[in-house]
Parts: sequence; C-alpha cells; structure tokens
Amino acid sequence: MNFPRAIVALGLTSCLWLAGSKAQAQAEPEELVKLRAAFESKARIASTLWNDYYNRALAPIETELAAAGDYEQARAIKSRRDELAAMSAATPPVPGAPAAAPGILLPAAQAKCSGVVSERAGSLVGWRTSSCAAEWMLPRLTPGAYHVQITYTMQDRVPEPGTSALATRTVVEPATTAIFSFREVSLLASASKNLRALTLEKTPASGEVKTLTTTVPIDLSKPPFTLRLATTASYPGNVIVVQSVRLVPATNAAPVGALAPVEGGSAVSLTSELEQLRKAHAQQLADVRKPVIEAYVTSLSALKSEASDADDLASIVESESRRARKMIEGLPSKGGGGMGLDNFEEVSGAKFVPDPSNSGDRFKVEHDGRQFFVRLAWVVCPPVDPNDNRALKHVATKFGCDADDVVSLALAAKEFTALYLEGHPLQLLLRQSKKHENTITALVFLEDIGLFQGVLIDHGLAVVDAPPGGTRGGMETGFLGSLQDRENAARAQKPAPGGWALKNAP
Repeated sequence: MNFPRAIVALGLTSCLWLAGSKAQAQAEPEELVKLRAAFESKARIASTLWNDYYNRALAPIETELAAAGDYEQARAIKSRRDELAAMSAATPPVPGAPAAAPGILLPAAQAKCSGVVSERAGSLVGWRTSSCAAEWMLPRLTPGAYHVQITYTMQDRVPEPGTSALATRTVVEPATTAIFSFREVSLLASASKNLRALTLEKTPASGEVKTLTTTVPIDLSKPPFTLRLATTASYPGNVIVVQSVRLVPATNAAPVGALAPVEGGSAVSLTSELEQLRKAHAQQLADVRKPVIEAYVTSLSALKSEASDADDLASIVESESRRARKMIEGLPSKGGGGMGLDNFEEVSGAKFVPDPSNSGDRFKVEHDGRQFFVRLAWVVCPPVDPNDNRALKHVATKFGCDADDVVSLALAAKEFTALYLEGHPLQLLLRQSKKHENTITALVFLEDIGLFQGVLIDHGLAVVDAPPGGTRGGMETGFLGSLQDRENAARAQKPAPGGWALKNAP
C-alpha cells in the first residue's frame, strides 16, 4: 500500500516540477528574451557569412575537377554548394525577436574607420572631426539601385567633469544638424553620380533613435564596390552614434516624399508641386523684370555705339546684350534663371567629341554642327605636354610632389574626362572674344551633377587655378569659393585621391 502512494507522490511532484518549469519559462524577463534573440540573430548572420566564404572557396575546386573529368567529385561539391546556398537563403524567425530590418546591413565591425571614429558594440561612434569616415568593401554585392538608410542618435556632448556647461558652450556650441556624405569610392565615371548628402538632426535626450533614408537611390553597376560614409565638417560639441547603415533595394514604389491620394483625385507628388510653384514664380518674375531688361538693352545698344573703337569693350558689351536679350526671350538655362555670369555666353546641348589632342582640361565639343575646343575655366589638370612648364609647376606645387610624378597623372585625367563626358549633353558657359581664339574658356555643367570642374577636383585630377585679381561678380566668386572648398576637402580626404596621394613625405 505504501508503494502505490510513493508512485502517486512522485507523479504529483513531477507534475508540480513541470508546471513550475513552464511557469518559469513563461515568466522569463523581457530583457533576457531580447538578449537571446539578438545573440541568435548575430549567430545566424555570422554563420551565413562563413557559409558564403566556404561556398566561394569550393567554386574553383568544382571547376578544376570538372575540367579534369572527375565528374563524381564535381557533383558532390556542387551538391554541397547547393546546401550552403540553401542554408544562407533560409532565415527562420527567432521566437521573441523583432522583425528584421529591410535591406543589406553594412556591419560596423567590418568598416575600415579613419579619423577618430571607431566601432563600439556594433555602432560607429566618435564622429567629431571632418576627417572621420567609415568605409566598406563589398566584392559580392549584387549591382542595382539602392536607397541608403542610416539609423542614428545625435545629442549634445556632456561637459567634462569639473567644467561648467556654460564654459563648454562658450568654446564649442553643439550643432542641431550634421551633414554627412555617402559615396561610392571609384574612378569610374558612374561612381561620381553616387554621392549623397545626408542631414542628421538632433535626437531627443531620452535616447530615441532616428532613421534617415535617401529619396534618390544610388546606382551600383560594376563590382567590387567600395562605399564610404564621412563627415563634411567637425562636430566636437555633439555625440553622434551611427547605429546601422543599410542598403535598401529600390523598387517601383512611390518614392519617399510622395503625397497620398486625395479624395476625388489622383496622387500629387511633392516634386510636381514644386515644379508648378517654380514655373509660376518664374512667370511672375518675367512679367516684372521685362520692362527693366528692355531699358537695359536700349542702354547697352547706345554704349555699344560709343565703344565701337575699343575692341575688347565692344566684345563685353555685345556679350552682355546677348545675355539680356535671352532673358527677354525666355531662354534661360534649364531650371530657371540662367547662370548670370558676366562676359559668359550660355550654350546648351553640346556634345563631347573624341580627339587625339584632348586632355583632362582641354577637349573638343560640338554644338549646332560646329566643332571647337574648350578649356575648363579656373582649374588645371596635369598636362599631357611635359613642356607645359607653367601648368606642370602649378600642379606639382599644389600636390606637393615632383614634376615627374605629375606627368603620370595626365593620362588618367584625360581618360577620366573622356569617359565621364562622352554621350552626355553638356551645358557650357563660354567666355566670348572677338579675337577668335582656337580654344574658348568654358564652365562645363552636367545635368544632376553640376560643375564638371568640381568633379575633377574631387578625384584629385585637377587643382584650382583662379584668374588673377580684378573685380568679380557674386556668382563668379561663389563658384570659385565652391571649387576651393572642394579642393580643401579632397586634400584632407583619407585615403587621398589622385594627385594628393603623391605628396612627398616631410
């Protein structure tokens, strides 16, 4: 009689133990569940990465075995590679884990950091100076269009112990926004179009994160890819933490910024609304300024008659008259307003013409059936002609290297210009003259890119060559200042692009 009671007691004890275990499992702390989910997610990502490496290592072995006629071993390796691919493709959900973020993660641990930025607990921290950057090499990324998505926090830096907040703010004022750049690092012509400016805004002190996604995707075409996230200025008064950087494949869905459909009508995008406002504004300005411009043209005509004996002055007056008449006729540059630079004439729809005598900063173009050479204004590339002492000395001095090293860059600049400009419509601002020079000085613009001179400077293939003294208009001063800023940024870039990498060691 005691034996059955012992069994019953043991059964009741087991049931109570199982019930207690179940209750304990159900009562697991939320933090433990999240921690376990994060661990399993990282383990799955790491195993997927190693499976991919193993798969790629087996590929050449499979090819060699097949070429040698050992088809049985080749099939066995092929079967194993298929298994690895299936394991990488399978992403079973982790119980209790949050939904996976979309896109391709660029792991902070795999970033090559420069400046004072570093990886800490899966995030990138230390974005304090303009030399900070994180770079990823992606040899296996599938080409295509991707939006760049950044998750971050940005807060005011806490004063050091013993320093009052007032004293700290007097020296360094925290910024409310931070401008970052994201770009593809390559000398390919298409890479320069993959430059995006990212404006990070200050986040709440509670630690709430923000996510920023570019509205215009980057277009990655030729692997391997190197992508770089960098600061464009110094932010010593802030603590910026980039928690994640992702590439989200672009789809045919409406871009961010599109308005939802309104009742009784179709969807209206912000781009369309902005274009309508721009057109209405341009028309209002045209109506107001037309009588003023007509009076200006009349005054120029009288001045031209008086200056007929002075060849240079007559040329300047004639150029200004043409520019003014275009404003009356409604022929400004695309985007409204015209360039408005004194003594420059605007030409749209020109084409680059391949020619053996082309160089990085001098090349042939065609417009309305006429072919002529243009030389880029305000910059100079390493000269193709080693006897061009003036250009050679100027470029070598800027790059801080020997003249012999500069000559080696001349061909690279020439090929870059040809690859970048060929096949694209060019907008030119030509400096006119009655002297009928063989080469015309020009500012060269590309749609959606801007001033081509700046692109050459960004890649270390040209340096600023500002014209000597004299009075300059506001727009000319602005363009020159922008080119100088880009040169300073290229000089400080790590790793140094183009000619800046030739600098002699001190």
